[in-house]
Amino acid sequence: MKIFGSRVRSIGSLASKQMRSIDEFGDGANSIDRFLKLDVSHTNDNEKKATLSADSAISSMRMPRQILKAHYSRVYPETSPNPSIVHLSESCASMLNLQLPHQEPNQNDENTQKNLKNKFASFWWAINELVKGLDNPYCMVYGCHCYGQWFGQLGDGRAITLGEVYTEAGEDAGFYSDHLQELQLKGSGRSPYSRGFDGRAVLRSSVREFLASEAMHHLNVPTTRALSLIRTGATVRRPWYRSTTSSNPYSPTDNKNSKKVSQQDTLRRNTNNKFSPDVLLNEPGAVVCRVSRSFLRFGNLELFAKRQEIEELIALADFVCFKEYPHLLAIQKEDSSGTTPSIENLTGFLEHLPAGGPLRYIQLYRAVAESCAKLVSEWLRVGYVQGNMNSDNTLLGGRTLDYGPFGWMEKFDPFYQPFTSDTDGKFSFIRQPTAMSVNFAVLGETAFTALIKATSANSEEAAKYLEELQRIAEKEFSQHFWIHYDSVRRRKLGWKNFSESADGAYWAELEKLMHSSQCDYTIFFRELSTAAGSSSSEEALMTLLKAFPHDFEDMNDINLPESQLKNMEGNLKSAWLEWLQGYAYIDLDGRELEICMVGVAPEIFDQDTGRWSTRRGEEAGTEYRQS
Repeated sequence: MKIFGSRVRSIGSLASKQMRSIDEFGDGANSIDRFLKLDVSHTNDNEKKATLSADSAISSMRMPRQILKAHYSRVYPETSPNPSIVHLSESCASMLNLQLPHQEPNQNDENTQKNLKNKFASFWWAINELVKGLDNPYCMVYGCHCYGQWFGQLGDGRAITLGEVYTEAGEDAGFYSDHLQELQLKGSGRSPYSRGFDGRAVLRSSVREFLASEAMHHLNVPTTRALSLIRTGATVRRPWYRSTTSSNPYSPTDNKNSKKVSQQDTLRRNTNNKFSPDVLLNEPGAVVCRVSRSFLRFGNLELFAKRQEIEELIALADFVCFKEYPHLLAIQKEDSSGTTPSIENLTGFLEHLPAGGPLRYIQLYRAVAESCAKLVSEWLRVGYVQGNMNSDNTLLGGRTLDYGPFGWMEKFDPFYQPFTSDTDGKFSFIRQPTAMSVNFAVLGETAFTALIKATSANSEEAAKYLEELQRIAEKEFSQHFWIHYDSVRRRKLGWKNFSESADGAYWAELEKLMHSSQCDYTIFFRELSTAAGSSSSEEALMTLLKAFPHDFEDMNDINLPESQLKNMEGNLKSAWLEWLQGYAYIDLDGRELEICMVGVAPEIFDQDTGRWSTRRGEEAGTEYRQS
């Protein structure tokens, strides 16, 4: 069924697409202004009104305050003295059909190139002039639950959305939210939601977010993208670690002040390498332009439900459908003939959409369940830990967002957690599915319960849908997760089939062995793809030893595996051999088996060659392998 016209463009036309210059770039739509008109049939009148409401206090756009009965505030980025390009993502630019400075005509002319770069940097900082079509920026308001505890209003405290642009297929496809991407500047200054902070970002954290966003995309993990990284020329003051000012991050000497750090302080710093920042530093400021279909979070819906601002809640829920799950817009309340109208012939922005009723929101909750369950299974696939999983860091579209205290697990530790503030490890690696299920259940208890009650015809209908809502939270989310995670584990092992009920104990034994042996999570599964073709358990174990702890200077020692095997503790060695003896390979030859298995394991970075490679010693270029 078509929703807003043809959804795809032919491969041939993509190959010959016309790239847009920076001046032509902002010719897309801005659906936060033009989304649709809604028949507010749940009220006593049939007045049409814009679905999303703007904060009316324009004159005090940066003043911290509570924003009531509004979805967003108009805010312009704050100025910066001397913006300059640090890095641009050609892959992301190509998706957006954007011509980068070095791709412009006459790009070999030094002065032209310099002017283009300055113009590009200024645009992404939006200092003095905004490009037409991206000249009405805004910030959205949302709230936050942390493991069920409500923290009230938050909002985009240092992120400003410029607007939207079509992707490479968008303009030929007609308006459809699949083909629209929002552009958001993170670190662009204060908003009403900054809570007294400066709204800026430092280069250190911005580099991390830029690289992580693009890496996760190429690892085929759902994520926001990063288009550009701009240094602002401003200085930002942030707490950081005194110990990292020396060449040795765990040195007991504070080189700056030439003072000995106390033994107790050194112990505190080195215990699990977890301690809070302990000094204020002046750091270079930066801004990342991040890209996503939307940045709508669990907390966006939760805030209006907690405030009982039901009109705004319903409007936003329909907007979530429009941006993330547009097929759900076809679900409407029955008309007088008892049929559900179709919207398949509509193109462009909708001028009128009757209210969807409880069924639309049940299906929206179900769609969010599958998206978020799949997302967390993909995190486990690549050994990723989000760090902070509050509801304001969880997107309704099921993508990774806000690369703050994140990390990729190296040595396998099921309770690995890079976020120093999560002292009880509730968001640690293995607990991420539980944390996501808690977020999802709370979303249902707050926002979706309010939606069902507000749009049901009577209490009997509401009770029926609320029962289904509870079933989705208690059963369907878990079912979706295990389906996706079983698929991840099946592919990582190279098996034809895998189920938690039949094979979960075998996987648990592997995790126990990896933890006892301090295996590198990534390297282990890369090497397992080779070990799977071994003629014996001993030979397979010799291959897997490359993932066991050793000094990098010993990497080229051809006798290293033999010495490791000889020195391995007897019971541990026996346990590994027993596990390998029970390892049932799928019926493929060695090369096919390796291709099957490496597709779900990230590349590893060879510190000796400085290259990304499929296995140590086998160079495979600088690109991530998609999986």
